[in-house]
Amino acid sequence: MGKIFYKPDNGYAADFIPFWDKGEFYLFYLHDYRDKERHGEGTPWNLVTTKDFVTFTEKGEVLKRGESESQDLYVFTGSVFKKAENDYYLFYTGHNPHFKDRPQQAIMIATSHNLVDWTKHPEYTFYSDNQSYEQDDWRDPFVYFDEKKQKYAMLIASRLKEGGVRRRGCTVRLYSDDLCHWRIDSTFWAPESFYTHECPDYFRIGDYWYLIFSEFSHKRTTQYRIAKNPEGPWLMPEDGGVLDGPAFYAAKTVKLNGARYLCGWNPTKQKATDEGAWEWGGSLVVHELYQRADGTLGQRIPEGVKNAFGDIIYKGGYELGELGKATFNMIDIELPEAFLVSFDVTFDPHVSHAGVALRYNEETDDCYWYVFEPKLGKFHFDKYPNDAWRFTNFLGIEKNICLNPGERHHLDIIVDGDLSVAYLDHRYALSSRMYTNRGMPLAFVSTDGVTKYESITIRRAKRR
Repeated sequence: MGKIFYKPDNGYAADFIPFWDKGEFYLFYLHDYRDKERHGEGTPWNLVTTKDFVTFTEKGEVLKRGESESQDLYVFTGSVFKKAENDYYLFYTGHNPHFKDRPQQAIMIATSHNLVDWTKHPEYTFYSDNQSYEQDDWRDPFVYFDEKKQKYAMLIASRLKEGGVRRRGCTVRLYSDDLCHWRIDSTFWAPESFYTHECPDYFRIGDYWYLIFSEFSHKRTTQYRIAKNPEGPWLMPEDGGVLDGPAFYAAKTVKLNGARYLCGWNPTKQKATDEGAWEWGGSLVVHELYQRADGTLGQRIPEGVKNAFGDIIYKGGYELGELGKATFNMIDIELPEAFLVSFDVTFDPHVSHAGVALRYNEETDDCYWYVFEPKLGKFHFDKYPNDAWRFTNFLGIEKNICLNPGERHHLDIIVDGDLSVAYLDHRYALSSRMYTNRGMPLAFVSTDGVTKYESITIRRAKRR
């Protein structure tokens, strides 16, 4: 288990289903052992509870996977709904990839009186109509109560039977009077843009409605769309609609006292190397979402996560750089396994690159960096330098934003083992992984001009 970002000791976490009740966050998740020989095939739902997204109580397996011939060999994503006090319904995807003559996916239901002990109800299992929608993509049910129609509603990730074969992804809406028997109502959203829209989430803040989904396509990002009407049209917001980046997936939200938290996972990489492909599952990462004046959703560090860092082990500030060259200034202190570095940054009109180099190995001149490129309007994460003709796989971990000379920007970066998450201007989040140079210090960088770094602090994670 990480000091900050949760990961089970005996496997990996994917697709969190967050729920608030009885004074705690209940974080159900898909548990992936990645060890078929010892643990068998399939994924159950496990559960951890927390009050701050830092300290966790593990409840273990709460929704078992089925047998090899069962519909729910893989217990995939869904949602939890509270009908009344001590009366809970759990909706999930039953997936069996070995089925050839029957649907591989179905929506299934379980009930509980305490959120830990669940009883499955296979009699309520239902499938795609196989007329308008493909039968093997029928998953990730999100259930809510439709105030206008006074009925229970469900959104499902599916695919149309017709259209561009890689662009048939759609979100289907269903209704129910009793949470057990469901009927298809309509295609809620079909933009003809993605293979599938996984893990739908739907909510309102003020005058705007939001639809969150994870695009099962080439960018594999969690995105959102915005509308003034609960029925749409669903439009891309001005910030581009991507929450975090390609190292953050399948995120769903939970609300508490007006605050909304986005719970997703940061993937590991194959063979624990920078060059490895991103894998399914990893560690929990949570961002607090808030609504900006223009309706876009900002992302910032949850208060509980921020409070997990205590003693300041470094404090400073300085100007760095000169015209026409790169300057590195190393902070030569021993860094703990988990820490938070924060600072304000301002660059002059000549600067081409400015940022912080993590795990800077002075001997090999090698590091990772979160870096601003003002002339390109880009903030991104990468390995630096990449070897000639060989590139580490950090493509797309970036934000395209306006970076004007003289403007002050604030950056917070959390490092916990090989996982890092940056928060820019308390608005954008950007997660990644780092597998080399463990234990190396950090450095501040300025290229082609002068960059001012102010209010630099490095805080260690508190002992727990």
